[in-house]
Amino acid sequence: MSELSSKARKGAKQSPSLKARALRLLSLREYSRKGLAAKLAESEARWAKLTKNASEADLEGGSDTPPAKSSALDIEVILDDFEARGWLSDERFAEALVILTNLELQKCLCGTFRHHFTTVFCNCFHLFHWFRLFHLYLINLVFLVVQLDLFLLQHRLILLHLVDLEGQLLHLIHHYQLALVGHVDLLREEEHTSELQ
Repeated sequence: MSELSSKARKGAKQSPSLKARALRLLSLREYSRKGLAAKLAESEARWAKLTKNASEADLEGGSDTPPAKSSALDIEVILDDFEARGWLSDERFAEALVILTNLELQKCLCGTFRHHFTTVFCNCFHLFHWFRLFHLYLINLVFLVVQLDLFLLQHRLILLHLVDLEGQLLHLIHHYQLALVGHVDLLREEEHTSELQ
């Protein structure tokens, strides 16, 4: 327990001053007077709580050191000093806030633009892919039409050959009929001559 109280006592003795805490906060970013006062009051409340706990441990251990307190008046004095030196300015805070807001807006717009650009690019890529597939489908369709045309041409040639064969067959049948008629006529003539004799 005595180790904890000695660590708390060292922390309380080594706590930075209110002015040092205000300078540290201003070194991180711009603050308005009201914002810095609220931060310092919050910091004071934390340090008061820590020193109160440390002083209670010291009182139990027999130490007589009272806790250090800073008031709201001390905060106002420090803020007035910072404003007089030009370290604290509500106008500069407003400008920094506008710049920060513009940067965040630009970042948001860039992110939105990047998202939309990526979406459009992906959609264009998919569209290109579908056009490519459609192009391949059309090429296959043209190939099938050419094959069908060749198939029909072959069938037409076969039909022409069949028609030619049919014509030749009809011609042969006609010659055969003529030969038969001629043969029948010869036979009749022979019969007729044999009857006459």
